[in-house]
Amino acid sequence: MSDETNKIYKLDFTGNILQILSFQGNDLEGIAYDSENNSLWVVEEVARNLINVSLSGTVLQRFQQIIPGYDNSGLEGICFDSEHSLFLLKEKNPVQLIKLDDNYSVIQNLELDFAGDLSDICSTTGNSFWLVSDQEKSLYQITPTGNILQQYELNIPKTEGIAYLENHHEFYIVSDSENRLYHYQLINN
Repeated sequence: MSDETNKIYKLDFTGNILQILSFQGNDLEGIAYDSENNSLWVVEEVARNLINVSLSGTVLQRFQQIIPGYDNSGLEGICFDSEHSLFLLKEKNPVQLIKLDDNYSVIQNLELDFAGDLSDICSTTGNSFWLVSDQEKSLYQITPTGNILQQYELNIPKTEGIAYLENHHEFYIVSDSENRLYHYQLINN
């Protein structure tokens, strides 16, 4: 997914483009795969919209302004936890972890204060989340209540995306400024 072209891209593990979906968003920032519906969910940062898109790029559902505001510190990330609850990440001013109910309404809004910004989120089957921070150049593992379990420094400029392959303890992290995909593996975890 690119916030410059506002398109959704399917990549292989080396960053090669395999497919470009027909969907055209506006200030796209976060993406999550919905295994129950075999579709994608994306967030638009400034407008704070939540959009469900088919794997071919057709809009299935659209929810307008999930949280209040209209500036460039809005929705940055989205993921499903192991129980298929949908979580959103607000970038800053303040940083927030937002849980939605089955009707896509906010049921929990947790303010996180350990980083000046957070750029993306993904979940684990162990009831925790991995987050990246552009400003702090860090990778965090947190509980659903916001407690830090682990923290690692990253030497990546402008981190904007993260994916985690839990079975292999591997991360794929995107640098927005470099248009580059980084691959990391946790050792002894």
